[in-house]
Amino acid sequence: MKIVAVLVLDSRDVAWAARRATALYHQWARVQIRLITLQPAFSTHISRFFSARYLERIHREDGLKLLAPVARALDKASVPHRLHVLVGRRAECIAEFVESYACSELLLRNESRSLLRLGCDSINSGIRRRLRALYPGGKISRAPR
Repeated sequence: MKIVAVLVLDSRDVAWAARRATALYHQWARVQIRLITLQPAFSTHISRFFSARYLERIHREDGLKLLAPVARALDKASVPHRLHVLVGRRAECIAEFVESYACSELLLRNESRSLLRLGCDSINSGIRRRLRALYPGGKISRAPR
């Protein structure tokens, strides 16, 4: 069975993620869809005033709020999926996730070449570099929008 991680970084990824995950589910007979999002860790200046449990709950709520529209679309299309909220540095967290769940593919939304999106492109390329170093056997797909 193929395990595919679909990365949802912001609200611009929602429609794309729903379309791609649905298409993959119908294309392959046995596939497990894992929707992932990543929340940056709070700085030590903030985290020292709140309990770890409270901050974890905030991260989880924010991440699930971002994944909710994708999950609803997949539920409507009867596509089984699992939701994951990661917290920490992007490339490292995603690489660890792909390795620990033995994902055969990681799907990232293809960014445009506009200056506003250069930050996301550099994040995506950082994720790809880290994954290729840690997980050379997996396929990293830069899928069309």
